[in-house]
Amino acid sequence: MTLCKETEPIKIAERVNDEFQVLAPKLDLDTPWFGYISFKNKNENFEFRIGVHADKNEKIIDWHHPIAKYYYQKLEIGEEIELEPPYRNIQGAVTAYASAEGYSGYLKSLVWNDFKGTAKIIRLDDGTFVDIHENQNNDNTKVTFSKPQQEGLSDLISLLTPEQYELITQKTSEPLIIQGRAGSGKTSVALHRVAWLLRDENEIQEHHKKTKVLVVMFNKALQCFVSQSLKSLNLEDKIEINTFHTWAKLALESVFKGQLIPLSYFDLKELFDKAQFNDNKKLGLIKSHAGISQLMEAFVKAKAKKVWELIENKIKEYDIDGIRHQFKRSTTAYVQDIIEFRKDIKYRIAQEKDEYEINRLSQIEIVLQNIYEKSILYKEELFELLNHWEWLMKCIPNLTEENAKSVGLRQKIIQTKDKASSAKVGKYIEFDDYALLLRLVQLKRGGLPYGILGEEIFKFDHLVIDEAQDFGAMQLLVLLESVTSRTGVTIVGDINQKIAPEKDFVGWDEIAKLLNIDNAKITRLEVGHRSTLPIMWLADSVIGSKPILQGRYGIYPKIKSVQSSKQLKEEMIDFIIKRVEQCPNAHICIVFRNKNIIKNYLNDLKYLLRHKKIEVREGERDTFSFRKGVTITNIHQIKGLEFDSIIVGDASENHWPNDLDSCRLMYVAITRAQENFLALHEGRATPLFSCLNDPYFWKPVERFLSQKDFKPVQIIQEEWDEALSVIDLEL
Repeated sequence: MTLCKETEPIKIAERVNDEFQVLAPKLDLDTPWFGYISFKNKNENFEFRIGVHADKNEKIIDWHHPIAKYYYQKLEIGEEIELEPPYRNIQGAVTAYASAEGYSGYLKSLVWNDFKGTAKIIRLDDGTFVDIHENQNNDNTKVTFSKPQQEGLSDLISLLTPEQYELITQKTSEPLIIQGRAGSGKTSVALHRVAWLLRDENEIQEHHKKTKVLVVMFNKALQCFVSQSLKSLNLEDKIEINTFHTWAKLALESVFKGQLIPLSYFDLKELFDKAQFNDNKKLGLIKSHAGISQLMEAFVKAKAKKVWELIENKIKEYDIDGIRHQFKRSTTAYVQDIIEFRKDIKYRIAQEKDEYEINRLSQIEIVLQNIYEKSILYKEELFELLNHWEWLMKCIPNLTEENAKSVGLRQKIIQTKDKASSAKVGKYIEFDDYALLLRLVQLKRGGLPYGILGEEIFKFDHLVIDEAQDFGAMQLLVLLESVTSRTGVTIVGDINQKIAPEKDFVGWDEIAKLLNIDNAKITRLEVGHRSTLPIMWLADSVIGSKPILQGRYGIYPKIKSVQSSKQLKEEMIDFIIKRVEQCPNAHICIVFRNKNIIKNYLNDLKYLLRHKKIEVREGERDTFSFRKGVTITNIHQIKGLEFDSIIVGDASENHWPNDLDSCRLMYVAITRAQENFLALHEGRATPLFSCLNDPYFWKPVERFLSQKDFKPVQIIQEEWDEALSVIDLEL
């Protein structure tokens, strides 16, 4: 069905709607295609529809196609384009482009651009279409329509901006480092870039080679959230997506035969109190310092030198064939060299029939096996490293002797908890030790172990680090050393959304140094696309960022005072019922900083909303659900997620004081909301909202939005001719 020959936007929308009704059930998609672009030259018209998946029969191309680039770039009408071979025959001037959104097989909205301008068409509840631009100043026309909200993640591919598309498709020999404000699409860009790179690689590589991709983030709920978007990008079976701690635990399981149990924050506090040890934030941060890696490298090199000397002394009288000289002697990855050496000796023994030769070779194997077993005592080596305070002082600038010694004592308390009398250390570690142990493994093995026996090593082809601001330097370094090439790395984050105060963010320039690209250009995505302008205006004010007057219409955030817990729940109930009536598929999140009161509100709201059949549930890590209804959770669970509406249920001064951690956490809470933000407080309100005391606070937003509503005068030529023509003249 040709669209480019139609001139009336409403009729175009009706044709698209007819297309969707036919294609949606056939392709099993709500939106069979989301983008449209047409070109024209002297001889021919071209038109293309862009969808999540290509379909030759229906003449739909996917977002990877070279023609799709011109759709995402949002070229000017009339601008000339010419494609590279093999599409050189497609050339001409852009005559129209459009974006479409469907729901249940019907067209929901259409933005159509051609020589006449832009038409924004929406489908009303009665099934008819209306142009918002034509009706926005008509007081007699009331435009109402339902906007169903998707459950879980929204469609990513159709929403890419020209800036995001350029980042995704750029060909670069350097890693991609992206800073971005909340809702700017950082994670979407990272995932799309992986999909783009994998597609390019699949075209030039053998089909049997399986590309390995790791996506790591800080938040477990975000991991579940992002996992839902992988299907649309065709990445489900191509990537491993995990939090850092889960990934590190799985990687270490192939190394440690015994138990490795991390102690929680509360377990550590109890342990230190029992030992009368005064723990503090500074001591915990030392383990995250990049200088620890330098110490480890020097330590492993020294070990390697001694090990090779020992091997030489012990096996030279048995190695009459000089087998030992055939193997690599790495200055760091000596354990992997020993594994390869030992495998070769085992193979020779299996092939040998002479008993003397078997005994001779067996002596070499015994030596190698013993040295190997002594060389993989990673927990013991970590204990040794952190208890050499003079080593620590050499590698970590400005570290005092007192703090260096305290680091060793702290580690001793942790690692000797409930240990056997004959053992040097026990089974307990803390979460920060995951990165340190993995770094030791990487240095000694030259990569991460895998395989049934854990004797092989591998590295990932691509790596995505999301929420980089919440990772310590050692965690980042371990991740960067797990990929074959730094060109396969994409790092995204936003310092304003830092929610892990126990980690010092090394800074974007330091990340560039870790990547060995000191002069790397760090890209920043400035425009937030998730939240409305009023919501982002408040968020930027809370965090102290320069506000950006750009964004869409929306309801202004509300901060309400209540006199009791009962009234607070009544306000929540009232908001939820009204919002669900407006948008039945809305996912509303109630957030508390004080997670100890969540159960109480969960049970009460379940009871109070039962008659409305609105599901109320707790959001917790792996079990976090993104269905419509109400989720109650704590602020640390919602990092990176998005909801129709956010309610902060404890926005009082005692829970949200005026400090940096509170500012960042409140910024995260506000920017999770797409449409509505409500903060409720009992007692004095948090000072973070003191900006609202300014009577002129919303004036710039109101002025900007009123300018967007402004419709310039339009007089077509026929009107001029009619108005200025004189036919009858009275004299």
